[in-house]
Amino acid sequence: MRTRNGGYLGMFVRENPPGTLVIERVHPGSGAEAAGLKAGDVVEAVNGIELDHGDELIRRMWTPRAFTLNIRRGEETLEIKTSSKKLDAYSMVGAQAPRFAL
Repeated sequence: MRTRNGGYLGMFVRENPPGTLVIERVHPGSGAEAAGLKAGDVVEAVNGIELDHGDELIRRMWTPRAFTLNIRRGEETLEIKTSSKKLDAYSMVGAQAPRFAL
């Protein structure tokens, strides 16, 4: 999968168990942090479209733009508006970014 020049929000997501997309880490100073996303949040939908796997999350957030995330935090469901920005993954980590770095 291409990782260069896609949308960057500033979070790492893992799929555990399969089909459940959990934010593992939020980068300090990133758009994800500014939006209030936290490690442990579960991403359920992007722009109201439910997600079944990580590839679908990447595809929906690939283009730098504004969007709404439906997040489950414990028993609470949140609707968080945020946006990704264009960032060359090589400038972010010095090498190809991990697959679920968004």
